[in-house]
Amino acid sequence: MISGDKQYNDGIVVNGTNLKAVFDFDTSDKEKLITKVALSPVSIKNAGLNMDKEVSGWNFDEFVNQAKIKWNNELSKIKVKGSTLQKEIFYTALYHTMVQPNTISDVNGEFMAPDYSTQRIPESETEYSTFSLWDTFRAAHPLYTLLQPERTVDFVNSMLRQYQYYGYLPIWQLVGDRKIIA
Repeated sequence: MISGDKQYNDGIVVNGTNLKAVFDFDTSDKEKLITKVALSPVSIKNAGLNMDKEVSGWNFDEFVNQAKIKWNNELSKIKVKGSTLQKEIFYTALYHTMVQPNTISDVNGEFMAPDYSTQRIPESETEYSTFSLWDTFRAAHPLYTLLQPERTVDFVNSMLRQYQYYGYLPIWQLVGDRKIIA
């Protein structure tokens, strides 16, 4: 792992900015190399739990197929007429509305709160982050209410939990939040 001009070998955790990792595999046998990556804002253990539940198998082509089906289901909730270019512009914009807010809770309901403590919600709920409330409340959130009503309650509950920490609804949660642990 490389952070700036420092190199760390065989480290488990490295915190910093501009992180890079190099993986070197013997490919002389010409076999395909398949990797999986799991993330958790809470712990390595939770990353493993997330992987077990969300990507338990190793069939890459099946994951690609499932992703295509899910995205096509979401994007096909609105049908538009027009030229190919107009449709491409529309569906790209629709896709962009679905990239955030981001899920920040693990499959066991744990998430990292704004004060860096680990909190837990019921596993049936999802904690979201990266709301851009200063501009999405006019268009994106009404759109979510129409296209993804099953997520609306979790969006609202996430915002209310954020209000409890900040004392206000965050306009853009990640602005200026650059706590670095070196």
